[in-house]
Amino acid sequence: MPTAANSTMPAATTEGAGRRRCRASGQHDSAKDVGDAAQRLRALQGVSDRASRPRRLLVASRWLGPADDILLHPAILVAIATWALNDHVLKPRLANAWTGKLSDVVSLAAGPAVLAALLCRCSPWLGRHVLALTAGFALLLAAVMASINTLPEAGDAYRWGLGWAQWPWRCAWSWLQGGSTVPLALVDLTMDPTDLWTLPAAVLSPWVAWRLHR
Repeated sequence: MPTAANSTMPAATTEGAGRRRCRASGQHDSAKDVGDAAQRLRALQGVSDRASRPRRLLVASRWLGPADDILLHPAILVAIATWALNDHVLKPRLANAWTGKLSDVVSLAAGPAVLAALLCRCSPWLGRHVLALTAGFALLLAAVMASINTLPEAGDAYRWGLGWAQWPWRCAWSWLQGGSTVPLALVDLTMDPTDLWTLPAAVLSPWVAWRLHR
């Protein structure tokens, strides 16, 4: 009898160990299945995000150019609105030194962004270099502002160049109103070295471009 009892004990122990292994294996398989399901869910979500992202970009690209997000920045929008208000409302009514300085500030602030947005629509290659293009226009406008207020030759070139640039539009406006071709008129320019203090405003557009396209 003791021999039989002793012989049954290893069998019971073996059976209990087998049950524990089965339970552990089942728990391991369940955890593995849950982990696999979570991984598949994350993969599906990633595919969904990647699939939807090009569609959003495609919709935006139908309306916006590569540099148009710079134009839509609040600082640039305020500068453009102030530019239009000053040149079309304040200057004709007041025509003082403050409106002249304000015009210089907002044109330097918003001008590079406007020029970059227009030029980026002409070439996809330029659209990939928005930051460099905006910074280049800022340097160009700052150089023009500095030269026309300190060098008489640069001032004369500015008066003639801008006069020629405006002449076709002035003629077209005259024709639309039933008039005739208008004569070429040079742009009025008063050289004022104190306008040089407005040059830091040219940093605004490159700063916005850097924030959005870095």
